[in-house]
Amino acid sequence: MLLSDKFYSCTKEYNTVHDHVAAPMLRKSFTLGSAPKKAEITVTGLGFYVLFVNGKNITKGALAPYISNPDQVIYYDNYDVAEYLTEGENVVGLLLGNGMQDEDTRVWDFYKNAFRSAPKFAIAVEADGKLLFEADGGFKWRPSPVKFDSLRAGERYDAREEADGWNAPGFDDKTWGEPFAVPSNKGEKRICAAPPITVYREIKPVSVFKSKANTYIYDFGENNAGTIRLKVKGERGQKLTIKLGEIANFHGVDQANVSFDDQTMPGYIQTVEYTLKGGEEEVYVPHFTYFGFRYAEVMWLRPEQASSDLLTYLVMSSRMDDSGTFECSDYIVNRIQQNAVRSNRSNFYYFPTDCPHREKNGWTGDAALSAQQFLMNMDVEDSLVEWLRCVCRAQREDGALPGIIPTGGWGFDWGNGPAWDIALTMLPFMLWRINGNLDCFRECADNIYRYIEYIPSKLDDKGLAHYGLGDWCEVDGPGGELTTPLVVTDTLTLVNLTRMATELFAAVGDNRRSAACSELHDRLVAAFRSHLMNADHTEVVPLSQAGQAMAMYYGAFRKDEMQAALVGLKKAIAKYDGHIQIGVLGARTLFRVLSDMGETELAYRMITRPDYPSFANHVLTGATTLYEIFRKPSEEFPYTSDMFACGSHNARSLNHHFWGDVSGWFYEALGGIRINEGLTKHTDVVIDPKTVSALDSVRATHVFKGLGTLVVEWKRTGGSVAVTVTVPVGVHAVFKPTGEVLPCGVTTRVIEQ
Repeated sequence: MLLSDKFYSCTKEYNTVHDHVAAPMLRKSFTLGSAPKKAEITVTGLGFYVLFVNGKNITKGALAPYISNPDQVIYYDNYDVAEYLTEGENVVGLLLGNGMQDEDTRVWDFYKNAFRSAPKFAIAVEADGKLLFEADGGFKWRPSPVKFDSLRAGERYDAREEADGWNAPGFDDKTWGEPFAVPSNKGEKRICAAPPITVYREIKPVSVFKSKANTYIYDFGENNAGTIRLKVKGERGQKLTIKLGEIANFHGVDQANVSFDDQTMPGYIQTVEYTLKGGEEEVYVPHFTYFGFRYAEVMWLRPEQASSDLLTYLVMSSRMDDSGTFECSDYIVNRIQQNAVRSNRSNFYYFPTDCPHREKNGWTGDAALSAQQFLMNMDVEDSLVEWLRCVCRAQREDGALPGIIPTGGWGFDWGNGPAWDIALTMLPFMLWRINGNLDCFRECADNIYRYIEYIPSKLDDKGLAHYGLGDWCEVDGPGGELTTPLVVTDTLTLVNLTRMATELFAAVGDNRRSAACSELHDRLVAAFRSHLMNADHTEVVPLSQAGQAMAMYYGAFRKDEMQAALVGLKKAIAKYDGHIQIGVLGARTLFRVLSDMGETELAYRMITRPDYPSFANHVLTGATTLYEIFRKPSEEFPYTSDMFACGSHNARSLNHHFWGDVSGWFYEALGGIRINEGLTKHTDVVIDPKTVSALDSVRATHVFKGLGTLVVEWKRTGGSVAVTVTVPVGVHAVFKPTGEVLPCGVTTRVIEQ
């Protein structure tokens, strides 16, 4: 397997919204004396590629090979192609897309990327132990029907320029041009170990509406992420424009909530243009982009073409299995869980992103907030491990981390800080705790310690931290002053980070580094207690739901202070009449600490109360995914009767996973599955379900890879609750209500209420 460093390109022009450059398609014909017994192709396309062998698309999935900064990591894919090669003429074909390599987006300075270039490729074709060829001038190329492609803006395709058979033997390419050699990027060359992005579900529209603008709006019934498949028959030259978005009214699809105002050129956000070649039915799927949407608005469509078969929603994500399931007797809670899982999948395209439309960025803080619930819901271990390699390579020598990864350099001056930087430590910690993977930490250990050494340089003369982002997206925000100051959330986040680092270094026997992390942890706790608590150490100053909950959950209060701290937390909750008044950092701890302190009923009511703000309120007003923010409807941005779905751009993105730790709380509190809290072994689990009065039943599962599925079910009958636990062989399960170790197999215990 050769990871070739011979790169070739077809043009030096950049693709922009003002000057479109068509995606190049390339082919190379070669002759074999006999069909090979073994043959492989190792290929990369910067930014993306589609690979054909003798006319067959064999690409692993969408957006191959990966999305990275190629000056840090260059990803390759390897294919076994013996079954596709024959005696005589054979052809390898490539279609190249812009991806991260030629990105025109202004908001995060991608257009300034030092590595920016037109798409380029490297390839090695080997058969029966011999290298047949790499990229060279023997390839032929021409502009493809993909006239414009951008990961964020969309795609424009002219089917009139298709060349039938271009990627198969027997095609005449004499008029095609030759590519030219270009330098390789500086990044480490790696085979991509992350699972591919694939279609896991297809959805037909639940309704088709004609708008007041004489366009057709296709409603797919739920918010998701993926792409469309267009099937259409019409006259040659007819052009269809398709706008995709989360919000629609009778005037059309409203894309304001997925745009960046004047930084987004009209027509260049989540938009597809398709020009028909005419004749038989045509089928088209965009090649080098994806979208977050519920609605598709089709312009220039004739009435006879506007059937429900015109568009199919191809729902995509990184390929993954479920690692757990949760359901209960409360329909609203089940909907919240479904919305969380849907947002998880919508925002997992090789790595966790913030949203699948406006940004598509790998925000580190978002990944840290969801790390635990990701692993409880989905088997994404390989994906997270691969992305962590990019995180490590994005770190600066002084230890600083950017807020988004990959990046060309944006995110060091804004968008980071402890609660975002913690991803470098949180993900290896959770992979160890829940999956038993310490190798990932070993790979990241030097980078984590570099960040530990960086922390003191960011502390003030009191030993406190206040840099970067705070309790982001607080209820009724963003904007305005947070109820929890940055110094509180930053310092407590570093308390948690250094605690996790202490445990991780100890787990691999690095006692020196573990001790250094522990010493820094103790200094941070002492500084917090001295400067950010009241005199009797019962409340964080100023008192807020997020600050008090984080201090309790991360150990800033001593054990003998916790009951008094709970009184303070309940006071902060009562101030808002029992509603949440938190951002995403507070949401990671508030419900968990309430349950730990015996207040699961209160946590449950806060989540499920029907009035604003709550998770249930979003469900009751139509949400099918988790929203970016909780913001009350206003006169300027109301939820109006002519909206097909809840929300408006007052709600910003309607598909963010970083509020999703509520799903983790469902597993841990309601399902009672508490995995490896003592950090002994990932197969050690405590079963401690909180049987809240509003529920009659709960069923939660967790898959222990290679061992089987743990199942916890409980049902209420009269004044007692029957808890049935199925324990796989190899799992050590303790039933906390009785303290007993459960045998493998099925066991039922009754708890009197």
